[in-house]
Amino acid sequence: MKVIEVLKDFDNRLLKRRELIIRIDYEGNATPSKEEIREFIAKKYAVEPERIEVSKVLSDLGYPSGKVWAKIWDEAIVKKGEEDGEKADKQVEA
Repeated sequence: MKVIEVLKDFDNRLLKRRELIIRIDYEGNATPSKEEIREFIAKKYAVEPERIEVSKVLSDLGYPSGKVWAKIWDEAIVKKGEEDGEKADKQVEA
């Protein structure tokens, strides 16, 4: 997989993230999963994979390429329920 071009690279300071729209080429292989794309972007932009969120992958019909919408957060992404683990534990006990 390789990046053909970066269509949009916007630094959104209000939401503390970098927003990317990238055109990728996956050279005849199957459309890569969001996890594979996340690892690829992490290597390309030298950030931790935990800070990357792949929103959407849209393949070009009949071509081994597509567009990826991704966000690189300033901090690691906290999944719902992980931020207040104590509160989640209490709900399970009840």
